[in-house]
Amino acid sequence: MMKVILPFVIGYSFSVFLGHVFTQGIVDAAYRRLPNAVTIRGEVLFVRVLGLLERALYTASWQFGKPEFVGVWLVLKVAGQWKAWHEPTEEGGSTIHPRELFTIFLIGNGLSLLYATTGAKLIEWIAKCDWLPAISVPMVIILSSGMVWYWTARRSPSVV
Repeated sequence: MMKVILPFVIGYSFSVFLGHVFTQGIVDAAYRRLPNAVTIRGEVLFVRVLGLLERALYTASWQFGKPEFVGVWLVLKVAGQWKAWHEPTEEGGSTIHPRELFTIFLIGNGLSLLYATTGAKLIEWIAKCDWLPAISVPMVIILSSGMVWYWTARRSPSVV
């Protein structure tokens, strides 16, 4: 029984929880570049819960062979933010350009998709005992994410 469940525990843990650590770290560092980032983002708790949910949904949709769900979900997210990406925002005497917000949105979603699809593939690889990709692909993603996080944090002034 454990042999059947273990690939799912590892795959979903990678996509949902490890993906959360790196995605939020990088996105938070990017937001620190914006003036009054707390005001712009709103309640961060809900944003983080949404990220956890999305990575689980993306992983499941990939497993069920329904990746088009991701496209539908992203259309809903874009529609909900449409106004924010078309009108510059004045915060604390500074102008925040919509392109900055949209770019951070894309970074977060790209990372969530990367971790979710890798988590889904991890389930397959572990179930088949295909250890080379099961170890090497997640390691490359973790190391790359760590480097991007470090680079982003070093170049982001602490505004928040």
